[in-house]
Amino acid sequence: MRNTATGFQTLLTNNGNDNTALGNSALLNNTAGMENTATGSDALTHNTLGNFNAATGVLALDSNTIGVNNTAQGHSALRGNISGNHNTAAGASALATHTFGNDNTAIGVDALHNNSTGGSNTASEVNALRPSRSSKSKLRRLPMAYRK
Repeated sequence: MRNTATGFQTLLTNNGNDNTALGNSALLNNTAGMENTATGSDALTHNTLGNFNAATGVLALDSNTIGVNNTAQGHSALRGNISGNHNTAAGASALATHTFGNDNTAIGVDALHNNSTGGSNTASEVNALRPSRSSKSKLRRLPMAYRK
């Protein structure tokens, strides 16, 4: 095994190869996941079998268990992702409640924040494609938002 771990309980249950974890509980539950990078407290904490994920920021990709090829940068970015694949989130809480959808890109604070299972969405701007506070049934579309 070729792994790098710095911080309390990082890679605690790890049996995978080529993982890097920096921060309290980063990649804590990783059992067989390979080639993951977690930087920040609780980043990729629940990952067990997911491969090729990169999480930078406190709670980034925290709930990911089997999702692959995801990139999360920012506090709570892709925090709820469990098994979604090929998602990119850059910005605090971008795709934060996302769980199962694939091929989403969210750039900006809270971009696609409430997207839970949708796939192939792209949102760029603060709060892009996030339901407004006054009506949960309406989507707030900003100039740089795109949805298939």
